[in-house]
Amino acid sequence: MLNSLKEKISQNMFTLEARVNMRFDEAAYEDLVACLQALATELASARQIDKELALCLYTIPQAIQNLYLSLARCEIRPPITDRLEEACIELDALVIECLSGNPARHLSAQP
Repeated sequence: MLNSLKEKISQNMFTLEARVNMRFDEAAYEDLVACLQALATELASARQIDKELALCLYTIPQAIQNLYLSLARCEIRPPITDRLEEACIELDALVIECLSGNPARHLSAQP
């Protein structure tokens, strides 16, 4: 399961699509979030993490944050800017959950 999640995360096109085409691919984003949530649960009892996986996890929110920061400085902000900010925050939190071994309970509906 862990190798499958690692592969899905590393092959997810969300970050590349955002950086290269300036397009927020909702389907790829939702798939990435689901994979990160599953990975956080999977890694909750792990004592070690694969270095390649750790690097991949580290770079995802960094890439989105860098893109957001460069767009936020624009005089006329592209529509994708606010969505990137939200994604950066969510992805960063999910990566922290994966690396800390302390997954949060994700609810489909907020009370």
